[in-house]
Amino acid sequence: MKKGQQSSSKTKTNKKPGRWEDPNYVQIKSNMLSFTATIDNIREKLENRNDVKTLLSKTPFWPLIEAYMQKRLTKVECMKSNYDIVRLIKDYDTKTRKFKFNDGHSEMKIQDVAEIFGLPDRGNKLPSTTSSTRPNLHFVKKYFSGYKKITKTSIDKCLNLALEDETEEGPMDVTRLIILQLFMTNLFCNSGCTLAWTYTTTIDTLEEMGKYNWAQGIKSTKVQEEEEDAEEVNEEHDDAAQEENEEEDDAAEEVDEEHDDAAEEENEEEDDENQEHEGPSSVITLYWNSTVVDMH
Repeated sequence: MKKGQQSSSKTKTNKKPGRWEDPNYVQIKSNMLSFTATIDNIREKLENRNDVKTLLSKTPFWPLIEAYMQKRLTKVECMKSNYDIVRLIKDYDTKTRKFKFNDGHSEMKIQDVAEIFGLPDRGNKLPSTTSSTRPNLHFVKKYFSGYKKITKTSIDKCLNLALEDETEEGPMDVTRLIILQLFMTNLFCNSGCTLAWTYTTTIDTLEEMGKYNWAQGIKSTKVQEEEEDAEEVNEEHDDAAQEENEEEDDAAEEVDEEHDDAAEEENEEEDDENQEHEGPSSVITLYWNSTVVDMH
């Protein structure tokens, strides 16, 4: 190793920290503010639409929708607060699915969901949305034929069209679309920002809406999403750990190579020094041998 040469330290990388490493990171799926914006955009048109209000009042979702329409849920109240959510998350045990408060534990039950959203806790189980396909419904063909997925933007566009529909289908179409937007932003929201086609079949008629236990369906969906999110986070942790190990291996390999190069260079220097010392002695030896030969 040359004089003044320092051993190489572990290679540092400017790796961007994972999103889960930020203590203030929160992935919020429910967007109450978004539904507030939808209602505000159509509020004036709904003021004289008693036909739509009458239909909405007959649905299981009327208590929640009415709260938005009467401005009991304002934009300020709907603003996201990461601080409060982080506090709740810290007190939640994903294994027991319970919140820890002081010395006790509390579990979110179906009845709690019913009271929070004003939904009835009775009825049949909602159909599975795992393999959701576009249903052969007149309502779906009428409004979503040009869309591959149900999104907030597509619902808002369809809602504006339905409000201009003066046929007998118009009021029920508006009712369905408002409920779909409620599903999208509040009740069945997900990180993909899309809504399963299956939900259009559950709100096709007022009778169909009244068949299901919506409180149970919401709770079941949230539990399933929680498990999927936990699996996703675990995969991200595993990927990050694997990437970190690979970086450590690369850094160690680089250090070893630098050490080997330094050792090889040091050996070469020693060989050069030996050759310098061996030069004069070889000449003397040669001269001595030749002298001895001449004497003989």
